[in-house]
Amino acid sequence: MRMLPFLLIVAFAANAGARTRSVASHLLSARTILVITAHPDDEMLLAPLLANRCVRGGVSCSILVMTTGNAAGLGEVRAGEMTRAAALLNLRLTQWTYSDVLSDVGAVWAAETGDRATLVRRIGDVIAAEQPDMILTLDPNHGTTCHPAHREIGRLVVETGAKNVFFLETAARFIGSGFALSSASPAHASVYAANDDWDYAVQLAGIHATQFTAEQVESLRTLPAIQRRVWFAPAGVPTESICD
Repeated sequence: MRMLPFLLIVAFAANAGARTRSVASHLLSARTILVITAHPDDEMLLAPLLANRCVRGGVSCSILVMTTGNAAGLGEVRAGEMTRAAALLNLRLTQWTYSDVLSDVGAVWAAETGDRATLVRRIGDVIAAEQPDMILTLDPNHGTTCHPAHREIGRLVVETGAKNVFFLETAARFIGSGFALSSASPAHASVYAANDDWDYAVQLAGIHATQFTAEQVESLRTLPAIQRRVWFAPAGVPTESICD
């Protein structure tokens, strides 16, 4: 299968060159990728990277989504959106139904499982079954949008003790009916330049129609090239918080 070019841009740290080469090597050599997120639509900002590896690159990919995003009573609809999104990105989908809450997320999910140790073990069982060379999840420091569930899923993944965990370091701000994207940890993050694969993020925003308006989809489509990127960093590298 033809492998499309994979472009990593430098991170701004003293050892950025060595780390970027290491990250690039890991991404290119990974044959199994597991994405772990809190809600349907959380995968959208990873879409260009996943398209390159999972759709075009022949990598075996899967996704675990903790909730159906049922806070507004749209869980069934959003689960359907997630099914279509996973199909677009060639991801095997595991969709769980934990409560979509904004506070005490870890405590709520732990209570619904039995206790926190059982919750962590359940996530670990998925990791063990998939045997991923690479895990992509949300950064506990900021969760991209500072959503408490985003930050909690990052903590839970780390608690499993899994190896080869990478955090999404994209910071997403909603401005009017549009978006602004940047690196949440510019001193530490590596960067994937999306190029033509950016259209997958736009398509996913359209699929998740309960979450994104037509104006927001168009804003995503017309973002400047400098924002059409996926920022990420290995777990264990110090990252920054953008949350108050």
